[in-house]
Amino acid sequence: MARKRTIGSVVLRLLKEGVITTTDLFVNIALEPFRHSYKGSGAPLRGVIFSTREIIETIKEERKEKQRFYNLLLSLKRDGLISLDSSSKKGTWILSKKGINELEELEKEPKQRYPKDTSKEVIVISYDIPEKYRLHRDWLRGILKFLDFKLLHQSVWIGKTKIPETLLSDIRDREITPFIQIFTISKEGSLSKVI
Repeated sequence: MARKRTIGSVVLRLLKEGVITTTDLFVNIALEPFRHSYKGSGAPLRGVIFSTREIIETIKEERKEKQRFYNLLLSLKRDGLISLDSSSKKGTWILSKKGINELEELEKEPKQRYPKDTSKEVIVISYDIPEKYRLHRDWLRGILKFLDFKLLHQSVWIGKTKIPETLLSDIRDREITPFIQIFTISKEGSLSKVI
């Protein structure tokens, strides 16, 4: 099962391919869904008429999306994963060594690092990871889906897959342990805290 790509990981992957400007990054992110589906071949729209309200709403949404994208770039820069190339006049972004390491971790197959062993107990995972750790939050969400956990409520997941020690170690390495609660519920209904 292919892991769902996050915007942050797509940015890192694009930067791995070479130095690129903010505009180029934004355009490539916008085109990303078309790279993975023949349906997104970009066929021209013929005979489609848009109302003024639809056009205004689209422009507003594009502005919001662009702002979210710039915020993501700033967050990746703040985390030391990317930086602006000081030798370029165009304001191009480059991947840092830390970014390269992060990308390598993101690109590893989850099944190699996280075995799926069934647990006799129900496991509940709850997190409240701040926006500045968005990349880590997206990473954790992808791993929980891979481990067959189901979203019970916003940021609360439930499942019957043992939490691999490698996952706990990776959570500690990413320094997001304070934002995560993991509990097990035994057959008797008792609640035990894992981390």
